[in-house]
Amino acid sequence: MQRLLMPIILIMAGVGVLWITNAQAHRSLQSNQRCFAETDVCIEGPIRTFWEQYNGLYTFGFPLAPQEEARVEGQRLHVQWFERVRLEVHPDNPPSYRVLIGRLGEERLAQQGRSWQESASNTPDNDCRFFAETGYNVCGTFLETWEHSIDPNGGASNDLTSLRIFGLPLSEARVETLEDGRTYTVQWFERTRFELHPENEPPYDVLIGRLGDEVRSYVSPTATPQPTTTPTFTPTPEPTSKPRRRKPQPTSEPTITPVPTFPLYP
Repeated sequence: MQRLLMPIILIMAGVGVLWITNAQAHRSLQSNQRCFAETDVCIEGPIRTFWEQYNGLYTFGFPLAPQEEARVEGQRLHVQWFERVRLEVHPDNPPSYRVLIGRLGEERLAQQGRSWQESASNTPDNDCRFFAETGYNVCGTFLETWEHSIDPNGGASNDLTSLRIFGLPLSEARVETLEDGRTYTVQWFERTRFELHPENEPPYDVLIGRLGDEVRSYVSPTATPQPTTTPTFTPTPEPTSKPRRRKPQPTSEPTITPVPTFPLYP
């Protein structure tokens, strides 16, 4: 009897160990996720690490959709959309640059049919920082944000970090009407758009635009199809039989009326 029970006991023990291992793996996978009730979307893996490293909510906003595969500039990448950005996983890059931020500033300008190259001033201004790469200046509060806003509570960043998060400027500071119908002083960068909100206390008087939401929800306008004119079909008339030629009837001789003559002399 004991010999019969031993195999059963061993099998049950093995099943129990396997169940515990799977449960631990499942908990480990779940523990790598961070979920947001505001959008009912989770982040995990290198994207979560990157999001938390660079002050996620201020810089990137809430996630809008789970990770997905998409074609970006000719490459198939795993990406995840956030309110302000699109995070992209580049597995062939060195670990420090495996997650990059999409160039949504340039993409959004292109969606609006605006060329950043055409409006470049290419002239340095006093008390500003001039970027020769694109020909634009960054000044005042926007410059302070570009150089120090990775941590809005006062943490400083270096140029490489700012270029990685925001990119180069693609416009001067200017007044624009945004999607909410209100006008703001804004400045466009490769990866983002700065917006001046003077009603907020610093450092939140400069906010990062919701380009992730805008670019993701953009619907390309299509040309209004013109009505096609249906050609009118005109039937070819059926050929009729060739009429018989009538035999010419003889005509009567014409009556010649003599011309009266008059004497030449009286």
